[in-house]
Amino acid sequence: MSSKKSSTSSSSRPRVLVTGCYGALGAYLSHRLAALGWHVDGIDLPTAQRRALPPGMRVMHRDIAAAADLAAAVRRYDGVLHLAGYSRVGQALAEPLAAIRANILGTAVLLEAIRLAPRRPWMLFASSGEVKTDGSGAYGLTNLYGLTKAVSELLSHRYAADYGLVVAAARIEGIYGIIDDYPNKVPLVFARQALAGETLRVNSSAKALDYIHVDDVCRVLIYAMRQLMKTPAPAFRSFYVRTGRAVSLPKIARVIRRAAGTKVPILPIETKSTPDIAMRLLKIPSARIKLEEGLEGLVKALRDGASDDVYAPPAAKPDSGRISPKGRKRPARASTRGQTRARSSRRKRRNKP
Repeated sequence: MSSKKSSTSSSSRPRVLVTGCYGALGAYLSHRLAALGWHVDGIDLPTAQRRALPPGMRVMHRDIAAAADLAAAVRRYDGVLHLAGYSRVGQALAEPLAAIRANILGTAVLLEAIRLAPRRPWMLFASSGEVKTDGSGAYGLTNLYGLTKAVSELLSHRYAADYGLVVAAARIEGIYGIIDDYPNKVPLVFARQALAGETLRVNSSAKALDYIHVDDVCRVLIYAMRQLMKTPAPAFRSFYVRTGRAVSLPKIARVIRRAAGTKVPILPIETKSTPDIAMRLLKIPSARIKLEEGLEGLVKALRDGASDDVYAPPAAKPDSGRISPKGRKRPARASTRGQTRARSSRRKRRNKP
């Protein structure tokens, strides 16, 4: 483990770097932190859609996955709130390689920058409720978006243990309550349709989801950041950001219709889902070379020196025969289709009158 120390600032005005600061949650949370008196800076893509940020907030325009100078940047902060990357299941499914690069490689580059920084900040990053673990902590099969977040958690856990970092993963469920969020988020879609007097088309076969208001998300994340300030290194933590109450889409549609004061129809629709496939073990031959035999061969090869046939496959062992039903060994006999036809022809000639 490295001897470098993680930042555990007790300052009343913590310094935080927010990645993905132009995103819906990044901008919203930056305003909340600034209102609390925190010093907040950000980092996001030069091509990112710009949202209003707190006055005086400095933004570095970089692609995190390709940035080579992050170590010098993160050293100035007490903590890093990592919100950059893909945050939608459908978006990751449509652009898998880009999602893997942004979510996995981006997180790895940031972890490496923190490792190399002389003064290491803690890191809190946005994972997802799509990450599935069992009672023992083992990760399960999920969609591609959830997989990128699961790998990011594993990387963070490993970096924390090996290099003395303080990292936490917030498994955030569906966020609602931001007006300029992704326009195709279900609550926003239903609300706009209801206010416009349009039919609410609901996927009745979709799984129930846990939606949590953005104000609750901010409250939980700020609480978690305060805890990380007091957490000694090394440490890795994970926690869910959710209400604990999954709600079906038809119910969300009914609540929004009532809030809009309208009686627009709710139309159930069916959509096809891609089924998962089960992992099955591939049957392969068992090992044939005993440890003693293999090590003796290794020693002999080193003693004799390299030869031209060092890469030649081992000589095939002769067939030792078959075991008869009575347990007696009998020689193996090759039989080909041509030999069978020849024997049949000889028998026919002998049987002719």
